Amino acid sequence: SLSTFDLGVIRRLRTRDYEQRLYPVLRRGDRPDPEELADRVLPMMEEMLELTADEEAFGARLEGGEYVPELLFGDVEASAEIGAHPAAEWRRLHPHGRIEQR
Repeated sequence: SLSTFDLGVIRRLRTRDYEQRLYPVLRRGDRPDPEELADRVLPMMEEMLELTADEEAFGARLEGGEYVPELLFGDVEASAEIGAHPAAEWRRLHPHGRIEQR
């Protein structure tokens, strides 16, 4: 969940991870230094992951299979429309983000 995401994982990435996963999608010759990249990205990630009480509650309830978009959006009418979206329905049925194997 976002509330327990370990940002330290970014610092633990190895050069090979960058070479295999990031560099192939960049322009030829564009090879940012992993340490510099982490120094730039981590402060932004920390700020983005500072969740409000409502965002925390939304995540906790979603992990329990309950989708309550009004915690994020407030407007009950808009929340109903958002809740009817196929992606929201899928997430409700698969709270852990994967299809259960039978």
